Amino acid sequence: MKMLIQRVNNAKVLFEDGTFNSIGKGLLVYLGVHKEDDLDDIQICIKKLINLRIFEDEDGKINYSLLDKNLEIMVISNFSLYGSMKKGNRPSFTESAPALKANEIYENFLKELDKTNVSYTTGKFQTYMDVQSSNDGPMNFIFDTREGDN
Repeated sequence: MKMLIQRVNNAKVLFEDGTFNSIGKGLLVYLGVHKEDDLDDIQICIKKLINLRIFEDEDGKINYSLLDKNLEIMVISNFSLYGSMKKGNRPSFTESAPALKANEIYENFLKELDKTNVSYTTGKFQTYMDVQSSNDGPMNFIFDTREGDN
C-alpha cells in the first residue's frame, strides 16, 4: 500500500454530480492499493498516518501528529500511485490491485480509520474527481509498505 501524504491548509474534492467533500487543516492522502495488499498493510498505514509527526509545536519544530493537533484527513483512492514508468512513455499498472480487490482494501482502510476517531472524509472510489488543495509548506511524503522496515 502506498500513500502520498500532503500537509494541507485545506482540501476539497468535487464530484461530477456537483457534490463535494472538504477538510480544513490536516492531511490530504492519496491511497494506492498494491495487488498483494492485505489487512497488515492497512494497519501499518493507519498507524503511520495518524502518528506521523509533521506539524509544528510552539517552537516551530515538527513534533506534533495529526492526533496531537486534532486535525482532519481526506483520503482519495488513487490506483496510479503504483504506475510504473520504467519502460516506454505509457505507465504500466501491473502492480496496482484490480478494481474489485482495491475497492475492498480501500473500504477496509476506511473502517480501520473509523476506529481511530480521527475526523476524515473521502473521495469516491473509481470515479472522476476534481481534487483541490492548499499545500502547507509544502510538506509531502510517500510511504510504501513494500519498501523498508515499517
